[in-house]
Amino acid sequence: MRASGLTGAAVAAAAATLAAPMIRTIARGRGLAACPRRFVRRRQGGMRVLVVGDSSGVGVGASSPVYSVAGRLAAAHPDWSIGNLAVVGSRTADVARLVSRLRRRTAPRTVAGHPYDLLIVHTGGNDALHATPSPELEESVDRLVAAACLVARHTVIVTGGNLALAPALPVPWSWWFGAQSRRVRDVLRWRIPGTHVVYVDLYRKPEADPTVREPERFFARDGLHPSDENYALWSHAIDQHVPAVPGRAYEAMLRA
Repeated sequence: MRASGLTGAAVAAAAATLAAPMIRTIARGRGLAACPRRFVRRRQGGMRVLVVGDSSGVGVGASSPVYSVAGRLAAAHPDWSIGNLAVVGSRTADVARLVSRLRRRTAPRTVAGHPYDLLIVHTGGNDALHATPSPELEESVDRLVAAACLVARHTVIVTGGNLALAPALPVPWSWWFGAQSRRVRDVLRWRIPGTHVVYVDLYRKPEADPTVREPERFFARDGLHPSDENYALWSHAIDQHVPAVPGRAYEAMLRA
């Protein structure tokens, strides 16, 4: 009995040791997300853009909203009007419900009966962190894509990179969350059609990911959310996928 008790205590102690980094990560992440500041900008006559999704859509981890993805895209496209309804902690199911409500509540204001020219969706990170089952995630992605086609003329869906590379997630957590982020990425890649709705794939293996060499540069102080410079990589990738025809020509095409 005594040996069994000692074994149980050892297992409990080992579990507590493994859990401690995750508890600290969650606490730091909540601290960063406690006072989210979304980037928004109103412009008359330009493209109507809406950002929805999770904390990366909010810009958690950026030192200022202007260094978030929305802020950087605004700097690259001065005439874009950018709204932001991203919510910290959202999973794909939450985003799908939001976009579905948007269609019912927003009167069409642009050509072709779409309230927005461009919808930018940040999702998947919390599905990886919470291990959303694949069938549930597939259904949510399908509902999101269907609603997005009615809300915007063009939609870009983006997920974060490889969670295994986040400094806040030591082994064995990095293995687990790396596998989860890869699974979520695979679901999105296969369920998103790639026509009016496209997927921006930020997942990289360690040898191909630039954040590996300088994690303190590319991650926020919680070791999980992107930093200013990481969001710069995201915004560049999104901007490359948004225009079928770059720059002004693309914007003219949307209004044609």
